[in-house]
Amino acid sequence: MPRGSLSNVLDASSKQENLVNKKPVTSLLRPIYSRMQSRSLVAGRVIVWPEATSAENATHQQRLHPSNACLAGTKRAGGDSGRITLDLTTNASSLVYSLYPGHPVVLTATNLTGRSLTAFEFYQPNVLPLFETTNGTSYSNVPDLHVAVACGPFTTTTSHDISPLLALLKDIKEYRPHVLILLGPLVDSSHPLIEEYRDSTYEELYQSRLNTVAEWCHLLKTSVVIVSSWREICGNPVYPTPPPFGSGKPYWTQKNPELATWYENVTFVWDPCTLRIGPFVMGLSSPDVLFQMSSEEINANCTGDRLARLCRHVLTAANFYPIHPPAESLPLDYPLWQDHAHFPSNRSPHCLVLPSRLRAFIKSVENVVCVNPGLITRPGSTAAGSYARLIFSIKDSSADLQESAMDVVSWAGDEKTATDSTKSGVTILGEVVQL
Repeated sequence: MPRGSLSNVLDASSKQENLVNKKPVTSLLRPIYSRMQSRSLVAGRVIVWPEATSAENATHQQRLHPSNACLAGTKRAGGDSGRITLDLTTNASSLVYSLYPGHPVVLTATNLTGRSLTAFEFYQPNVLPLFETTNGTSYSNVPDLHVAVACGPFTTTTSHDISPLLALLKDIKEYRPHVLILLGPLVDSSHPLIEEYRDSTYEELYQSRLNTVAEWCHLLKTSVVIVSSWREICGNPVYPTPPPFGSGKPYWTQKNPELATWYENVTFVWDPCTLRIGPFVMGLSSPDVLFQMSSEEINANCTGDRLARLCRHVLTAANFYPIHPPAESLPLDYPLWQDHAHFPSNRSPHCLVLPSRLRAFIKSVENVVCVNPGLITRPGSTAAGSYARLIFSIKDSSADLQESAMDVVSWAGDEKTATDSTKSGVTILGEVVQL
C-alpha cells in the first residue's frame, strides 16, 4: 500500500472535534483493534477485505462494497497497523459517507469485540489552500491568459488518420490561445490498429505528428505544453511519466535550425504535473481517475453533484491519483508516485484538469476550478470529441476583490462556468467546445 499522508484528514478532524486541550489529534486516535464501547476516533485507509480463495481468483481485483469494506490502520495511532472489518450497515440510515479503495479517513466508531469497527461519522477533510499568485513576483495589471486544453487520443479507433488532431488545430487557429496544453498520447500504444501500421516506424510517426503541432503553433505564436503519457508509443510505459526528452528538446531538431525554431515555445512536462504560467497554477494528470473512482466509489446519504464530489476526493487527498490498488491497465510506479503524484508545497492549484470519458464539465469545487475537457476522440466512436477553453484573470487589489467577488455561474450543461476566489484573486472563465 502506498505511504500517503493522513495529515489533511487528521487536521480536519481536530477542528471538527473542537478540542479544548489542543492536543495533537494523533494522540487521540485509538488503535483499530482496541475494544471501544464508546465512540472513539480512529484513522486509516479504506480497503477491500480479501475474499479470494485461490490464486486464480486472487488475480481479479475485487470491487469495494459495504459488505466487504475494511480499514487498514495507521501506526501513528499506536498498536498494530493491520486491517479490520468496517461495519457500514448498522447505522445505514444516518451514516453519511463516500468512500473509494485507498481512501484515507478519520471517523468515530465503536469496537465492542475487537474484531469489527462500527462507523458512526466520517470527518470531511479540508481542501488545501490555493497557491499564492505572487510567488515572490509582482503581477500588477496582468493581462488575461487564454488557455486551450485537449486530451488524446488524437485519431479514431478505426484508422490512423489525424483528422481529429487537425480539426483541433484549425479551431486553435480561430481561437488563438496563448497556451495549448495537450495530454494523452499522440500515437496511442493501445490503438486497435497499431500493430498493423507499416507506413513508417513508430518513432517516425510520432515525430511527424509532434512536428505538425509544433509548426502549426509556431506560426500562430501559441506556446505548447506536451504532458507526457504512459500510453505514448515512444514514451516511458509507467505512471507517473517523465518527459520523453528530459528537460531538453527533441533530438531530431539539433541539426535542423528550422525545426528547432518550431520547438522554441514547446515545453515537455511530467504526467502528472503542477504548472505555473505567470501567476496562475494548473494541475494536470491524464489517467481517467474520475471514471475509475466513479466505478468503485460507494456512498450513502450523500447530496449534491456527484462529479464535484469525485473531484473533491482528489483535492482533499492532495494527490493526482489517490486510488489503491490502481486500475489494472495503469502501470503505476510507487516510488515515482511518491515523488510526483502529490500536490507540491501543500497547496491546491487554481485549476485542476482531470480528463475523463465521463461527461465533460467545468466546475468550481471549493474555489478550485475542476475541468474535464473530454477526449478529442471518444472510445469506440468515429464522432469528434471536445476540448476546453479557459480564460484566467487576476486582480491585484484586495478592495477590488471584495467588490468583484462572484458566486459560481453556470450555463447550459455546465459547459461554461466562472469562479472567483477572494483569497487568490484569480478568476477563471471556461467552456467546453465540441469539435
